[in-house]
Amino acid sequence: MRLLDRLFSWFGKTSATGLLEPDGAVATAVLHEHVAAAGASAQPPVLAWWVPQGEPLLLDPAPQALAQTPETDLHRRLTAVLDDPNLELPRLPQTAHRALLLLRDENLDYRRLARLVAHDPAVAAQFLRVANSAAYGGVRKAKNLEVAFSRLGHRKIRSTVIATGVKGLTLQVGGAERTRGEEIWRRSLASAAILGQMAGRFHLHAEEMFLIGLLHDLGMLAVLRVLHDYERQHAREIPRSLFDRLSLDWHEPLGQHLAHAWNLPDPLPELIGDHHRAVQRNDPLAQQRALIQFADAACSMIGYGPYVPYDFFNLPCVQFLGLTDEPATHQLLSRLPAAITDRLELF
Repeated sequence: MRLLDRLFSWFGKTSATGLLEPDGAVATAVLHEHVAAAGASAQPPVLAWWVPQGEPLLLDPAPQALAQTPETDLHRRLTAVLDDPNLELPRLPQTAHRALLLLRDENLDYRRLARLVAHDPAVAAQFLRVANSAAYGGVRKAKNLEVAFSRLGHRKIRSTVIATGVKGLTLQVGGAERTRGEEIWRRSLASAAILGQMAGRFHLHAEEMFLIGLLHDLGMLAVLRVLHDYERQHAREIPRSLFDRLSLDWHEPLGQHLAHAWNLPDPLPELIGDHHRAVQRNDPLAQQRALIQFADAACSMIGYGPYVPYDFFNLPCVQFLGLTDEPATHQLLSRLPAAITDRLELF
């Protein structure tokens, strides 16, 4: 059963667009995202963002740059916390959780959902904003939630609920962690926008790919929560370099754990848990995995994270996807920055 089928089964609807099997060259190297998604200064987006500004690289320098772990004793203690099988994981906000339960009913009366969402002004405002956006706006402005829900439909309601819930989790901590959370959120939403935009090229479902992009770095939320709690309990600030190191080491296994805790359907837990794995021809998720790695590289080059001058068209994931250095591809890639901006403006 494909991801969207499982999502609809999980939420209560049974319809999905089939996915194409991957083709193209086999990727033989792993594209690591720069998991220091945050803090360091980033290059501003340029029109031809795929042209590297500097010595072109095929691999992310992050693993090498972070090889020397700072604060060894603190790193050891925090690693023990992250490795605890009883670690308390972040939970979806209550409104998002209850809304997803209601959405299991494909014949849901939107008045019930409206009554729930109305109790959370931030979530209600988000739905009205999306419903009145250029992509969904009708002749008349949607002024109430029932009209907004009817305009958006089940699929878009679900992805908006999840996106709003994830945003709430990334921004609920204060201090330095809030800044890190904002950066993680912006990069996650940028990845979601990129995958949603690229879905049509590969005959994939846009909302399915949006969720994959949004959630693939879910484990960073757990790392963020642990560091925030430690700082609060010990009145000690965690260095940025240590956050980057812990994120690099832990965001995949913790993300997979979190995906299971949230009951996310297959193959989301697998993709979240090993999205840096080299793309192989016999991998049934090769196309999705390659697109995640493509989005990670694009985010770094467009400006949503520390800049990395990738040798873009020679990256294994880009070659696997069959994207070549030609005008038609340039036109497709040039639309990505605007797609990201549109999503960020909605949230």
